[in-house]
Amino acid sequence: MRPQIGGKVRGHQVSKVWEFGERLGKDGGRCLACHKKVKGFNVTKLQNHLQGSVKRQGTQCPAINDYILSRLEQILKEMNEDQ
Repeated sequence: MRPQIGGKVRGHQVSKVWEFGERLGKDGGRCLACHKKVKGFNVTKLQNHLQGSVKRQGTQCPAINDYILSRLEQILKEMNEDQ
């Protein structure tokens, strides 16, 4: 995991979900838990990968643990409260 992510980049708010992933080049990225590399990686795909959204991404990240899930739920709750 990376330290707390936040703030703005080029005028846009950076999602805290990026604590669990990183960008690799223009259109790629990887999960910091399982190190899976994905083309077209964005915050939604990262979130679906971590949560295991069957409709969109398939199976849940194989390296997921209780800490990651609880931190992700906390981040999503904070994001919903801010809106």
